[in-house]
Amino acid sequence: MASATARGVRRVQRRRALARAVRLRPDPPADLEGLARHHMVRAKPVERVVVDVLRQAVLAGMFKAGEVLRQDRLARTFGVSRMPIREALRQLEVEGLVNHLPRRGSVVATLTAHDVAEIFELRALLEGHAMRLAVPRLDPARLQRLVSLHAHMHTQGGVVDAMEAFYRTLYEAAERPRLLRAIMQLRAEVARWLPAKPTPVHSGSHDRLLAICRRRDGRAAQQFIRAHLAHVGATLQQFVQDEAGAAAARSHAGH
Repeated sequence: MASATARGVRRVQRRRALARAVRLRPDPPADLEGLARHHMVRAKPVERVVVDVLRQAVLAGMFKAGEVLRQDRLARTFGVSRMPIREALRQLEVEGLVNHLPRRGSVVATLTAHDVAEIFELRALLEGHAMRLAVPRLDPARLQRLVSLHAHMHTQGGVVDAMEAFYRTLYEAAERPRLLRAIMQLRAEVARWLPAKPTPVHSGSHDRLLAICRRRDGRAAQQFIRAHLAHVGATLQQFVQDEAGAAAARSHAGH
């Protein structure tokens, strides 16, 4: 008990020292070191902070697809041992954001056109089912929250975060936690590619979804999300194919 108490005291002292040493910025930090320092002063277990920050960094594009995530370097950035780094990388591998490769270690997951096709096929099945369950159960408070998040989708910055919060809020109404976890994991696997996708968020499509939600029409919501995901998936699949072709051309030109 005394040992555990001492570790807790040391952890609090370390966070307080870090808070004094770092002047936190009002805007989210733009690099991994700043992001780590920003979060390590929060009252969360170190292991949770590390995985949350690394997930956010990957989704924000702070690492390139295929980039090696070196445990010793990450440990120095966070000011922790390699143990929470290893655990965080294992968790991100489960979420599909990191791959473990022999003799290379953990690398940021890449995305192929085949991957996109599979992910969106699964998303259409799962999100269609979630829509059918959730939309008839929307209460006025949750619907108002959806309206607010919809407005944030079309403001400057934070589009992807607002969109993910919108769908999480909607699907939570289904009261199927395992279904929700599966959906959000699949969404996370492609989330970091969406800002690079050449088509913007279409306000009209989400206006239609909100109208469907107001009618509590589960069947129409299911049809909407399947058609919407087919369009987004096809667009992203083409984008990934074009990017792979451009990368191959650059590699060939460099030889």
